[in-house]
Amino acid sequence: MDNKNTKIIRMCASCKKVIDQNGVWQVQDHPDKSYSRIQISHSICPDCVIELYPDIDLNEENETI
Repeated sequence: MDNKNTKIIRMCASCKKVIDQNGVWQVQDHPDKSYSRIQISHSICPDCVIELYPDIDLNEENETI
């Protein structure tokens, strides 16, 4: 695969918003056509975490074991 012309887009698996290069989740109407290939990496946006998983505190730091 030619990585120079491939872009990975993080998309919310629930609402389909994408995260931009500034870390902002937003609706994207038109894909970036400057890349010949686009790969989708599914994630979940903070708004959907709040809606779908109300018991999760996004401000709480994760502890590692």
